[in-house]
Amino acid sequence: MKMIEINEKNNLKSFKDLLNDYLIKGLEPEICFTLYDKDYMIIPLKEKVSFQEVGNKEIFFETIDALFNEKLFNGKSLEDEFENIEKIGWI
Repeated sequence: MKMIEINEKNNLKSFKDLLNDYLIKGLEPEICFTLYDKDYMIIPLKEKVSFQEVGNKEIFFETIDALFNEKLFNGKSLEDEFENIEKIGWI
């Protein structure tokens, strides 16, 4: 798995831009990240975005923004929690 560091060069906007680019191009990498010791996966599909806590059911969103604004983590969104992500990688 390739890992990226979260720093000023890999901020929320650039990460969302990367996911949108994958979505537009029809690429389907499995983006994995760890948040509060739980593993999650985002897969940008051709016309939707898949999100899941690894080992649980997928949830589908129409856009990257819809995913990042949904309250998925104890009433907080991925956008709210982005700075707390421990690591991000993709397959």
